[in-house]
Amino acid sequence: MMKAMKLDHNDVSSLLADNTPANQIGVVEKMSHQYTDQSGEPFNSEQSVLAEDIFRLLMKNAETHVRAALAQNLKTAGNVPRDIILSMAKDVEEVSMPVLTFSDVLTEADLLEIIQTSTDETKHLAIAGRQVVSEKISDALVETGRENVVAKLVKNEGAAIAETTFNKIVDRHAQNEAIVQSMIERGSLPIAVAEKMMEKVSGVIRDKLKEKYEGQLDSSKLNKVVEQSLEVATLKLMGLKTTDKQLVGLLKYLGETGKLSPFTALCMGDWHLFEVSMSRLARVPLKNVKLLLSDKSGEGFQLLYLKSDLPESMMEAVGLAVKAMLALEMAQSNNTIKIMQFSPVEVMEKMSELSGKQDVPNVHYLMTMMQHHLRA
Repeated sequence: MMKAMKLDHNDVSSLLADNTPANQIGVVEKMSHQYTDQSGEPFNSEQSVLAEDIFRLLMKNAETHVRAALAQNLKTAGNVPRDIILSMAKDVEEVSMPVLTFSDVLTEADLLEIIQTSTDETKHLAIAGRQVVSEKISDALVETGRENVVAKLVKNEGAAIAETTFNKIVDRHAQNEAIVQSMIERGSLPIAVAEKMMEKVSGVIRDKLKEKYEGQLDSSKLNKVVEQSLEVATLKLMGLKTTDKQLVGLLKYLGETGKLSPFTALCMGDWHLFEVSMSRLARVPLKNVKLLLSDKSGEGFQLLYLKSDLPESMMEAVGLAVKAMLALEMAQSNNTIKIMQFSPVEVMEKMSELSGKQDVPNVHYLMTMMQHHLRA
């Protein structure tokens, strides 16, 4: 591999003798190579000081496209002095975008200052798209009130967003379709936020569905379609990741009230639907539900079940079904991709295997529900 060209005082002389953009960009690329190419020879202390002086000189006096080239070359470099990167971040769009999007040299305080003092939406958009965005940064971006920025932030899975910040988004932007869609695609929202969002947007969704199906369905069927659609949207906001085929099944088996129950999820053999429905009933964050259900002692499930206000008479039967599905999941341990969707037949067979001759209260009733699901 070719060695990086070494920086020397001739480069400074070259800049003094020929300050054309082409020459400046040539020097920028030469120096940047040693900053970013880990296989090249690193700068010694004298060269580092010299390079930093040249960077500062270029940021003060060079033309925009030279400064932009410098920012582009140094956007991922972690050893560039902070004052240089910060000057790039506060520069015009062409210069600031690369470092605002990629540079880890910028501190949370730096980013907050830029958000709060700059009126440039492109800077806010760049920060909203960073690989990692802290809760403080997310809240500051929401406070800008810029809908494009909020939509990009919500779509960014690397952005940590506090529940209080989500509430601000719902209060201020629930009528913005792009933001609502981004929140649905993001999923895993706190339960209270998901339900609050649906309260805000349910009227719009109702109107659109009624307009779409008016004249095709009678009033009672139309209301059922509306309620089921709102339920599915809420589940997606809470973190449901599912296929269109599964959604059709979900809509079909939601029940008369249009509300998903853990029993429905078990009858469908859908583990993730079961997790989401338990999360909703118990009002426990989904990530905590996953931990409780994975507790091999069974105590986590029992605590969650009792908190869900489900009939205690069904707890042992549901617990057996949970153990059966977890056992089926363990059988997939050698697979690269685990599919937490099982046929009711598989679940019932595993339940029978695990229970042996033990008489589990209401287990036959739960299995009858599963068989009914198969026939429906």
